[in-house]
Amino acid sequence: MKKYYLFKEPYYALIIAINQMEAIALYEKYVCEITDNELDVREISESDAITEVERSAEQWRKNGYDENHENFPKFDSNLELLLIDGDLL
Repeated sequence: MKKYYLFKEPYYALIIAINQMEAIALYEKYVCEITDNELDVREISESDAITEVERSAEQWRKNGYDENHENFPKFDSNLELLLIDGDLL
């Protein structure tokens, strides 16, 4: 069963993984290399993950993007990376 991991530092990301170790490896693959002293990660519930995606979609709309914009991730449990810090795009 996959779980949802929210990273706040050094960059924001929402990752789906089997466990925290896999989530950290995926973070390093997709987001950036990390050191232990800068990592801020926690497991969140599926409903909290959906809330994060909805919050992000609302921010996209406020910035003039439609939520169906091709770069906006679809909420699909087969994905590994749901959301990423906009500064990295």
